[in-house]
Amino acid sequence: MKIVVFGPSKRTGALVDGNVIDLCYATAKYLREKTGEPNPAEMAEVLVPSDLAGLIEGSARALDTAQKALDHLETQAQSQIGPHGERIVYSASDVRLHAPRPNNARTACAGGNFVDHSVAMRIKMKAIR
Repeated sequence: MKIVVFGPSKRTGALVDGNVIDLCYATAKYLREKTGEPNPAEMAEVLVPSDLAGLIEGSARALDTAQKALDHLETQAQSQIGPHGERIVYSASDVRLHAPRPNNARTACAGGNFVDHSVAMRIKMKAIR
């Protein structure tokens, strides 16, 4: 499953065959149709959160549930509309994909070779002088 962040609300989705599938809404549909969940949207937000940080925190359970929802949508669902009329499937060319950064977190990198680089630069500087 290739996870993407898409749209103005930066929801989590899965890229499948050129389409972006909203994982939270697909899960709500799965919960309503397969388990009879009375509050599918609320339960889906807990199991497969619509934001990337929540999905990451949900770990393997969230991904397993999302995969079940995708399988249901592909093989058994009667439509591609959520339990409250939500759109679940979008053409990838029709939505804006965002960088996969949870809550706009900053990324910091530190080279593992910093010490080696620092020593080499000191040796070069001494040789130049």
